[in-house]
Amino acid sequence: MNAIEYGIICQIDDEKRIVKNVDKFLDSLGYRKMYKWSPHGVRDPDHPEKEPRYDHYYCQFMKEQPRWYFDLYPNVDLDGRARFPEHPEMAWTLFVRKTFPEQNSRADDAKLDKFFSSLLAALGFPAKILHQYREDENRL
Repeated sequence: MNAIEYGIICQIDDEKRIVKNVDKFLDSLGYRKMYKWSPHGVRDPDHPEKEPRYDHYYCQFMKEQPRWYFDLYPNVDLDGRARFPEHPEMAWTLFVRKTFPEQNSRADDAKLDKFFSSLLAALGFPAKILHQYREDENRL
């Protein structure tokens, strides 16, 4: 697994609770809180016309080996378009990615798998895999 998108079974109003839970998890490991960003750039250069618009999202990343990245986005954008319309019960999504996985040892991969599993448990809400990305696939 290099990148997976999970749906979080929750309401859009659960944002603060999810952020609080994740920040508490990160703090317990000595990491900084998530960053709150306004989106910029194009996530899918093959289909820029389908680009969703969001007010904000949250993310965190590790620059040191083994590297990782994750973010939290609403499932529904500002135009009312759902990225995963078949899952309206999932108001937020969690995207996790091993960054530069080719540099990871088996121990690194195991450590990252455990980290992502613990992150999922820390959400405080059930989550389900929505999409597992291939190496050559752009994010939805």
